[in-house]
Amino acid sequence: MSRQAVHTLKVIATLARLQLSTAMMYRVSFWGAFLVDLTVFSIQLFFFGVLAQNGGIGDWNIYHLTVFTGAFIALDGLYMGTYFFGVLALPDKIRTGALDLALVKPVNALLYTSFGHVNPGSLALFAAGLGIAAGGGAGLGVLSVGNGLRFIIVLLFMYLLMYALMVCLRTASFWLTRVNAFQQMESALVEFSFRLPAPAIHGAWKLLLYVLLPYGLMANMPAQALFSPFGLQEWLLCAGVTAFFLGLALFLWHAGLKRYDSASS
Repeated sequence: MSRQAVHTLKVIATLARLQLSTAMMYRVSFWGAFLVDLTVFSIQLFFFGVLAQNGGIGDWNIYHLTVFTGAFIALDGLYMGTYFFGVLALPDKIRTGALDLALVKPVNALLYTSFGHVNPGSLALFAAGLGIAAGGGAGLGVLSVGNGLRFIIVLLFMYLLMYALMVCLRTASFWLTRVNAFQQMESALVEFSFRLPAPAIHGAWKLLLYVLLPYGLMANMPAQALFSPFGLQEWLLCAGVTAFFLGLALFLWHAGLKRYDSASS
């Protein structure tokens, strides 16, 4: 890791500590948001429970669906707590020229912008999601150190993939004045994919949701890493798709910077 990257991470860690201190000054809001999000996901789990009582989805029973839901809650809490709000603000910063403030700092501008607005409250969801996934895994009898480690590694791959997809969509602001349509599409794909377990995805839909628009990959792979056979093909799929979209995100970011009109130009 380069010296600049280490320096950037130290700056981000300091910002995170400050924002956590601020959040804990308003504990009702801090825990209120956590409880609301957890309630929403609990309703989804209840819905899956109803489906499971009526035959389940494919060969997945309530425990498989519990792991699936817990993995999504963990992933959602992790990215919402770290880079989500920073990346979400990128279009406005590009359009208004506020990106200048990041570009003149002695840190990596993309990392600083992405992780400069962490939301520590959402990280509580990460812990809750891990607990729910572990409960489902216990019901299936698949909990082990090896399976748990594989689950965490794949979850981190999907965390990076979500980051890459978010950056890709928002770098369109370098060329377009409005990207609301892209953001609405992203929201719809996330809501759709994270309610669609793997047994329900077949044929061309699998190519679309696992490779071309890999929101289905993010939704399912961590859960499958815990309770399904996970061989070389699955590892290559996770690593290959993640590497491709990370490379695309960095390419679009640097290409956009070359034509960026700052507030001072």
